[in-house]
Amino acid sequence: MNIKIGIRGGYGLYNFGDDALLVALYQNLLSNNISESDIYLLCTKSKYLNKQLNNPNVIDYNHLDSSVDIEHLVYGGGTQFYSFDTDNQKKIKDILIKNPLLIFSKIKNQFILLLRKRFIESKFEIADHANKIYLLGVGVGPFSKVNHTIENKTANLFKKASFISIRDTFSAKKCEDWGIKEFMHSPDLCYSMDVSKYLNQSDSLKKIGVVIRDWNHTGAQDYYDKLIQFVKILREKKYKVVFISLDKRSDKFWTKYFLENNESFIQWDADKMTFDEFYMQFSDFDLHITARFHGAVFASMLHIPFITIEVEQKLSMIAENYRGGAYCWKNDFDLDKITDLVEKVEADYVEHKKVIITNTAKFKGIVQEQYKELIKKICNN
Repeated sequence: MNIKIGIRGGYGLYNFGDDALLVALYQNLLSNNISESDIYLLCTKSKYLNKQLNNPNVIDYNHLDSSVDIEHLVYGGGTQFYSFDTDNQKKIKDILIKNPLLIFSKIKNQFILLLRKRFIESKFEIADHANKIYLLGVGVGPFSKVNHTIENKTANLFKKASFISIRDTFSAKKCEDWGIKEFMHSPDLCYSMDVSKYLNQSDSLKKIGVVIRDWNHTGAQDYYDKLIQFVKILREKKYKVVFISLDKRSDKFWTKYFLENNESFIQWDADKMTFDEFYMQFSDFDLHITARFHGAVFASMLHIPFITIEVEQKLSMIAENYRGGAYCWKNDFDLDKITDLVEKVEADYVEHKKVIITNTAKFKGIVQEQYKELIKKICNN
């Protein structure tokens, strides 16, 4: 099978951020007169993609035939390359206690993969079937300090690429460590999207959105209890606070907590909602406190100050990019510290908002330049 442009990413998994990356990239390609028939999405083949993107070509990235030949392979944004250290014995024990069927499922899936000799591994091996490789607005890491296999594969993939734009300083440092000198610094791909109809117009802080996520990698689960306590504090101070989930499949802990406590919440549902409908709801807040990177991205795009929750490195990075308009709640999750941060935003709300607006305009311009470089390379090859 011959494919002119293949876009590889973690799309189709009901994650708002990843799907927004796809929409941004796909729409940009179409706006530059690239035909829909030339573009194939290499991702999870979920039905809702047909509705959101008007019936695109989709190939399940777990069923890529080894005969595939891709002229231009684009890794389209997000953190696609990472690995974590785990305490395997403790992890297996916990899984057996909580969900023994999951162990059986994982063993079965591995057995099935062994039988699929004609299919290729989608993240790394697919690059061997591509003539040109482009890494667009990607983030990398963290990587395991014990097992370097994934990091080595990632480094080798980056060395093959014809074009690299990276999203953050950690990824830039990794490129330098790997001996890669030619790459662009770029904000998130979503900054190219037009959300101007939904820009927040508030000039004071009254309503707060709390963007949660389940997190089971680095011991940061401790933030669950602290965040629940802090929401109670905010409500005692008479703020209106609403929880927001950007991933209905992954946010199991939080969804269960909401239902058990009769907690109203907003949840991205790609089967039932359009992006515009979600933008409208997301813009109806004066501040977002977010444990998800794209919670911060879309807060800034909608001109809303934000405070990130540092469950991983990229949350502190984006807050630093908006210094003076945003803050990071560091991973000691001290309640007094986040209380102070909210008070800072409230005390000088308009100035915080000005910083958000100024920096967002700058980032939109950088992302557009990145797209121009990509289109130039695709059209000239």
